[in-house]
Amino acid sequence: MLIAVIGGAQGDVHALDAALSRVDSLGIHTVLCTGNLAAGGDDGNAVIDRLRERGVTCVQGEMDRLVVRALRKADSMRKRLDEIVFDAVMRGHESLTNTNIEFLRALPQRRDLTFEGKALCLCHGTVSSQSNTLTAEDSIDRFRRQREAANAEIVVCGSDDEAFVKVVDETLFVNSGALKADANAISLVVVNSDDEPCSAVIERAEFTSP
Repeated sequence: MLIAVIGGAQGDVHALDAALSRVDSLGIHTVLCTGNLAAGGDDGNAVIDRLRERGVTCVQGEMDRLVVRALRKADSMRKRLDEIVFDAVMRGHESLTNTNIEFLRALPQRRDLTFEGKALCLCHGTVSSQSNTLTAEDSIDRFRRQREAANAEIVVCGSDDEAFVKVVDETLFVNSGALKADANAISLVVVNSDDEPCSAVIERAEFTSP
């Protein structure tokens, strides 16, 4: 079974549409999203609406968590967040409809899924923490701790902007990266759960913002 993994749309519906068009061209029907949907661009509502229309399975990203808490935690966020991040969070909150804010609020931080007998753990940061980041350069011991926490053959995360695929002790780790980590292309990851062990490849397609 082929599974597409995307993440980090960051309020850019055009980048999301380009990624979904690539998914369609590959004939993939199952799509997972690692979060960070709305803050950063002007199309947060359109991004969320598109993901809901397509039935994409999502988890809550760290930026999503900040967006839904923006009014209640604005003072503390202003003190601890970078000015650019704070502005993106506040703009994201102000632009979203109440329905879409509640959609983000209701997203879980982790989903434990099964595809054709293969266990998959979907999260944003790491299995144990939404706000942490797992990178390809992290130690094998850190990956092993995440593997133990997930108890799954496939671990999907997304808080690092750069997509990566890594196998540790027969557990497949996939990071979706941000859709527009490259200004001239979108990226996503395709997981093949039929392979033994499971495998994945990073797909890139040229993209220019309109």
